[in-house]
Amino acid sequence: MVQIANEHSTKNEGLVGFGGKITVGGLETAWFFSAELKNCTTLSYNVSMATNPRRSRVFSISMPPEMAASAEALAKLENRSMSELLREAFRAYNAQQVARFIDEMGEYAKTRNPFGYTEEDIPRLVKEVRAEMRAEREAKQALAAQ
Repeated sequence: MVQIANEHSTKNEGLVGFGGKITVGGLETAWFFSAELKNCTTLSYNVSMATNPRRSRVFSISMPPEMAASAEALAKLENRSMSELLREAFRAYNAQQVARFIDEMGEYAKTRNPFGYTEEDIPRLVKEVRAEMRAEREAKQALAAQ
């Protein structure tokens, strides 16, 4: 089933355009057709369809004028878009926060190992705990059998 919705058209000094949204099999696609009339004999046209939905989200941010000017200058210096510059800033901030969290967890973990166990101690400790649990279970079974 094909549905066309939100159809609109424009006419501006030789430019004719129309577009809207089309739904085919549940997939909604935006479309626009424009044609430019030149000397009433040549027809120039452009058809564009967005077949894939946007895979990124758009945010509006605000910053002080000095910071904005600095960010724009840095983006121009590095031949980047403002979007890419801000994405990289977020990546760096996120990596910094993750590193900080890991460091904090490491400090916390140091306080949670009062006996100073190491990774090599783990197999021995597992065997000891399992032996203790087995002994407790056998003692309960012996009491229940009496």
